[in-house]
Amino acid sequence: MANDFEKLLALFGAPMDMSWLSGERLKVYKVEWSRPGRLRGMVNWYRASPLQLAQPGSPIPMPDLPLNRLQVPQPHLLIWGADDSALLPEATEGLEDFAPNLTRITLKGCDHWLHHQRPDEMSHAILTWSEQSV
Repeated sequence: MANDFEKLLALFGAPMDMSWLSGERLKVYKVEWSRPGRLRGMVNWYRASPLQLAQPGSPIPMPDLPLNRLQVPQPHLLIWGADDSALLPEATEGLEDFAPNLTRITLKGCDHWLHHQRPDEMSHAILTWSEQSV
């Protein structure tokens, strides 16, 4: 790919800790990104998403729909990297209105790539929550 995925790596890392993506792991990622259709699939996920992220302090108005029709009462787990700069914590404000049975866990010392940066803590959080939510 162009310039050995330079732009993609810059996008992923701006301004986050990408130390987890180096050496052999980076080689494996580049091999996978090079496979036909892989990057298109990654980008199309974002293209197809209706998700809109508001700027801090400027919420996007909700459509005039009955709240009870938008609620999902099942248990939800939201694990967040405390230093995430791709998705700010403000992006989840009011989430409990739609997921009233929501558990929030914030992992310190990681950002958007928390599953790579703190895999053991993330696994522990999921397993503990799963045991408590059954």
